[in-house]
Amino acid sequence: DGEQEAARVYLKVLHSASCDIEALPPELRWLCLAPGSAEQDAGRLTWQVGRNPHKEFFEAWLPNPDESSCISRKALEIKCTPSTGEITLLACGMNPLLVDDSQALAKGDEVMLRNGAEIAFMFETKVLLRLRFSATFPSPLATSCPRTSPPLTSASTDAGSNGAGACSSVPSAD
Repeated sequence: DGEQEAARVYLKVLHSASCDIEALPPELRWLCLAPGSAEQDAGRLTWQVGRNPHKEFFEAWLPNPDESSCISRKALEIKCTPSTGEITLLACGMNPLLVDDSQALAKGDEVMLRNGAEIAFMFETKVLLRLRFSATFPSPLATSCPRTSPPLTSASTDAGSNGAGACSSVPSAD
């Protein structure tokens, strides 16, 4: 249980079709899926990612409503089994996702997700948004994802939660 509570999943915005990422405040460049907001079932943690659970982030990343509306309210789920370190991505939206520029995912497709993987949100052949996935198990005492400073470095493998906020200790997956 301590491991599950300390698990963190991070999504760093790399590209947007409608905004300059460098102009975003640091707290909007990283989405931290915090412990405590994940659904838990049989030792597996599941976080929903999309316009509904992370409205502030998606509005900042894609301020053009014609583009942001192409990303589903629940675009994907990230699932983690802390005991094994297995992390998967389940595509939930109507528009395809592209993982590492090679795996095209339609709604219902699920793939293993590696630390540093890039997830592209597509509309037809256009990349609307590109995020980099990273996950870590920080100290069991670290239980929140505060909306503060830009990320630090440290990387390992596993997942976090559906609460949103920039992270003060984000792993580097460059």
